[in-house]
Amino acid sequence: MPTFEELRAQMQDADGGVRVRASVASRALSPAEQFAIACMGIHDSNARVRYDAASRLGSVGHCDLTQTQEILKNLLREDPETDVRAAAVDAIATRCFMPPDN
Repeated sequence: MPTFEELRAQMQDADGGVRVRASVASRALSPAEQFAIACMGIHDSNARVRYDAASRLGSVGHCDLTQTQEILKNLLREDPETDVRAAAVDAIATRCFMPPDN
């Protein structure tokens, strides 16, 4: 399993496929680490990375609700991709306000 540091480095790789894989692989990390990786992905040039980041914030956004709400609102208003905006709406409407069940 890749470490947080390895995935963080991969999120800065020039290859979009590497960044997508790193974003998906971050799901094995702690919620706080997933949140950090998702925050990196929201400004990515690759729509698949931004989509995964928005989706991930729906699950781990409780780590920082204020920042999560601002990020998701910005994605909803500004992202050119319909799928990314839809992921932001889903996170806002259904998940980001409640911590996961243990």
